[in-house]
Parts: sequence; C-alpha cells; structure tokens
Amino acid sequence: MPRRTAYTEGTPCWIGYAGVDPTGAKDFYAPLFGWEFRSEGGRGHHLILPGGGGGGDGDGLVRGDGRDGGDGGEDIGGDRDGTGVQGDGDGTGSGTDDARAGIVGGLGPSPAGPRFGSSWTVYLAAKDLGAAHRRAEERGARVLVRGVPAGADGRLSLAVDPLGASFGLWHGAHDEGVVLVDEPGALTAAVLRTPHPDASATFYREVCGTEAATDEAERAGWVPYFGVVDVAAFEDRARAAGARLLAPGLLRDPWGAVFGVTARYGAARAA
Repeated sequence: MPRRTAYTEGTPCWIGYAGVDPTGAKDFYAPLFGWEFRSEGGRGHHLILPGGGGGGDGDGLVRGDGRDGGDGGEDIGGDRDGTGVQGDGDGTGSGTDDARAGIVGGLGPSPAGPRFGSSWTVYLAAKDLGAAHRRAEERGARVLVRGVPAGADGRLSLAVDPLGASFGLWHGAHDEGVVLVDEPGALTAAVLRTPHPDASATFYREVCGTEAATDEAERAGWVPYFGVVDVAAFEDRARAAGARLLAPGLLRDPWGAVFGVTARYGAARAA
C-alpha cells in the first residue's frame, strides 16, 4: 500500500467530511469505497479507514499487514477526527497504531448544523500557520478558524479564498496528513475548481508556495479525488445510491458534498 507521512508546504495533506447526516454519509460511502469508520475524540467524529473490500468492483482498500516504505518514513501517530488530530501518537505498534497507519481521512458532523450543509474540506500543509494566515489575509482571504489545537499532533485553520473556495491549513507536530494514497478508495489528488484558474493559482502560489491543480468551473471549490478501478461502474453504483453525476468522474453525494473519482493514480504520492 502506498503510504506517506510527510508533505511539502502547501500540498493537500488531509481531507475531512463535515456532514448534516454523518450516519447517512457513512452508509453511503462505506459500500462504495469499502471504508470502515472508527469513532475518535467524541462529538460524532470518525476516522475513515480501509475496510475488508469495496462494493462490487473492488474499489475499496483491503486492510493488511503489508507495508511499503511510502514517501514519509515512520508510521503515523495520533487520533484524527473529521477536522484534525487528537491523541497521543506514541507509535508503539499496538492494534490502534495499525489502524492509524491506514488513515484515509476524517468524517464528522457539520459544525453549524443543516444550514452549513455537507462538504469535503481539503487541508494544505503549513509549516507556520501564523505566517500562512497573514499571507492569505493580505491577498483577500478570510480566515475563519485560527490554529485550533488538534490533540497533541498539531493545529488546524479554516479559511475561504478570494473566489469563495473553502480550504484548510494543517500544521503537524509530528507526522502529517493522510497515510494511504494512490490506491482504490484512497486520496489520489485534490483539484481546485475555479472560474478564474490563473487568479486562483496565483493566490495559492503566493500563500503556500506551490502550484495548485486547477480546473475551470463556474463556482470555486476544492474537490478531493479518490481512486477507483472502473470509473463508469463506480458512477453507476453511486447514482443508484443517490449521488448526482456532475461530469465524468465528478459527483455530488445525496447531501451536496462534491467529490471525484479517477482510475489514474500518482498525484498524491508525488505532491
């Protein structure tokens, strides 16, 4: 399984789902991707973990003991929830740590209830949150949440860029981000859909120092892409479960959260 625990400044490093119906969302995503969910930190937050297999065409990850070296070195520690990390991160190799080594992302309730809606948030790696806040605000962003402690493993922030795309910033105290990447059921890329790709690319280049992957779209928003074996077959199963197909490989779940799927892997590991 491709694994990574370190991320370059400004690259997508974590994904979190905030939903108005977390139980319904779990029931929707679990059979599609083969995910399992483990309660973390209370308040309805869960880790997304690879399960025993995906629905139908093998899109889900299979949990196993095999580990490749990945890109990041040692195993990840800490308990991550729908927004960040909470836990001790002692890395002792217990069963809990085995689960942490297979983190796909986080899922939890929408912080503002139904009026906030459901969405996937993409978090970008930040070595210095304060400096990132200043750079973002100087270029027209609104920082909504500043440096909230996420257990013992780091801090997170939430912001909205000048074109209206929500994004997160994550500063890890130890290892950073999702661990499993570039496999069926795991994060393969994060793409910024925006009506003005050049302006958006300039903003993230100046704030984060990296080039954001962009697609031109009517409304701005970050979209996580997950690996699947067969895109068309996945789309059929997702629509049968209540999703709406927005474009090839781009879907909206029954509560409005947009996500993508692809059979091409490699972007997340190379970031």
